[in-house]
Formats: sequence, C-alpha cells, structure tokens
Amino acid sequence: MTPTPARRPERRGQFLTRYIFWLSTEDVSSQDPTPSLRITRIMSATTRSLVTGERGIMLRVLVAGALVGVLDMLYPIYLYTRVIAHVPAIRIPQSVASGLLGQAAFEGGLSTAALGLLLHFTIAYGWAILYLLLSQKWGPLRRLITTGSGRVKAGLIYGLVVWFGMNIIVVPLSRANPAPLFSLSFFLQLIWHPIGIGLPIALIVHEGVSSRFRS
Repeated sequence: MTPTPARRPERRGQFLTRYIFWLSTEDVSSQDPTPSLRITRIMSATTRSLVTGERGIMLRVLVAGALVGVLDMLYPIYLYTRVIAHVPAIRIPQSVASGLLGQAAFEGGLSTAALGLLLHFTIAYGWAILYLLLSQKWGPLRRLITTGSGRVKAGLIYGLVVWFGMNIIVVPLSRANPAPLFSLSFFLQLIWHPIGIGLPIALIVHEGVSSRFRS
C-alpha cells in the first residue's frame, strides 16, 4: 500500500518537537550574555548531537569507508605502477573485478574498472560496518578502545584481521589471482592493512561509538 503524503509532515513535526525539547534542556542563555555567543553555543551543541547520535555514528562509518576505499585504491595503484611493476593504473580496479569475472575483467576497459571500484568500496564499507558492530557488541573490544593507545592497538589488530580475511579467505574463494605467498607484494600488503585500513577505521568510528555509550 502506498504511504500517504500526510505522514512526512508528521515525521518532521516529531523531529522538530524532539529538537526543540533538546534545545530547551541546553542552557544557552545563562552563561552567554550576547546573542552571538548564544548562537555559537547552539551551533556547537547541534554539531555535537549530529556527531554522537545514531545518524552521527553512521556518518562516521560512511566517512571511514570512503577514506579507506580511497587510500586502499591509491596505495596499490602507486605500488603496482611505480614500485613492483609498471602496469597501467586501470588494471588495479580491474583486478578487483576479476574476483567476479576472472581474466575477462582485464579486457573490459572502463566498464570492468568501474565494476571493480564499486566492489572495492562495497568491501571497504563492509569492513567499517563490521568494526562498528564489533565495537558496540563485543566486550573485549569495547574495553580496549576506552584509551587512546587501546584504540591504536585495536585499529592495527583489525587491519591484520582485514588482511587475513581478504587474502586467506575472500580472494582464494574468488576468481582473482592472489599475491604469491611470501612475495614482496604479500609483505607490503601485510604492512599496509593495519596502517592504511584498520587504523583509520578504528579512529574515525570510535568517537561516535564512545560518545553513544557515555550518553
């Protein structure tokens, strides 16, 4: 059954009611004598609410997934076009698409490269969401990330988990060619995953999670 248009204003009204109630609980006038200071404090409180609320947590997951997706694409592009080999940059996203298409991915031009990018960012968001769920539900991780050093440790360990999951489980089960065991590429990826994937996810996602449990 198609929803009636009348429901949308009701949701907006509920949101505005909750927001006005929230503002009424914020003492924005007792310590801020001037209008400009009151406005500044309201904006600061609003930003804090957006960052620490449910929507704020998901926003952090989106940022973490996007950042990791970009970094984890630029790194192998540089690695395989400048350091290990001198292949065209388009072959990097095509190699991701080869997990579904096999060697045919390298003959598909921009279309298979676009498919590779889609798969790549989907995987990046998947790992970010998994970390969020673990940090909310798994007691040992929640206790570990209560300190700054613990968050760094969690990120580095999670990067190793991502590396293990991709290279030991996901890639061998796909149609892609895994990096040869104990090759230069193998070790460079092993070093990269904790720093370039696990650490950004842990540090970006953390604040929203910790603020939620403090509230």
